[in-house]
Amino acid sequence: MKKLANDQSAISEIVGALMLILIVVIAASSLAVFVSQQQKILQDNQLIKDQKNGELLLISSLKTSTIDHVNWANLSITVSNMHQGSSEIDQISINNHVLRFFNVTTFSMATNSYVNTPLSFTSKWIIPSQQVVHLNVVMTDFVEKGVNLTVDGPIFLDLFTAYSNDFTKDFYPPTSIISINTESQWDSLANKFTAYLILDGSQSDQPGDGSIVKWSWTVEDSVGTNHTLDGRKVHFDPIVGVTGNYTITLQVQNVNGMVGTSTTTYRF
Repeated sequence: MKKLANDQSAISEIVGALMLILIVVIAASSLAVFVSQQQKILQDNQLIKDQKNGELLLISSLKTSTIDHVNWANLSITVSNMHQGSSEIDQISINNHVLRFFNVTTFSMATNSYVNTPLSFTSKWIIPSQQVVHLNVVMTDFVEKGVNLTVDGPIFLDLFTAYSNDFTKDFYPPTSIISINTESQWDSLANKFTAYLILDGSQSDQPGDGSIVKWSWTVEDSVGTNHTLDGRKVHFDPIVGVTGNYTITLQVQNVNGMVGTSTTTYRF
């Protein structure tokens, strides 16, 4: 009996030792799994951080069109993905008006032509790596109804991505500045000097990117007749005998189609 008791005690010690080893193995395995999971989480977080920091969308140009010369009817925005990874666009806003629908034009290498795709924010819009796209917008594409963007106002573009990056681009209309001088030239027919107006729009300014490409003048004389001229600096020959106040308007237009207008009165 004493031997049996001793055997059972030895067996219990062996079982206890095995249980302890098993517990240690399980604990070590659990720790290894936990460490592995934490390392994966850290790696995933670092990957997301790297992708977020590396994401780069370039809004390079804007094209516009109008019907009534007061408000824009269409906008075409060129966006380039300069990153090695794709970018998912969560939201687009123009002058703080959020887009719901839009069309995207891309170049297809397969067909060697441009493809127009209607999209909305009910589905994901992804810009592939190194892809150039043209975002086409009409005024009915906004979530808000009755949005009007005036031809002489700024346009603020805002693209918000799934990585919480915010890419913006501001386009400003030109500023019209009028300078007026007089110049006398000898009129051989009248046998006297005749005065001319020198209308100069050279000081007109373009804030931000872009340049002024068109200068359009309207001169209304004192009897209400309008005279139109084009050019940065022009000569205007007032009608003989028509003196008084001349209303002079200069409209300048930049490469994006945006305009700036100023008006002044000159007594001649």
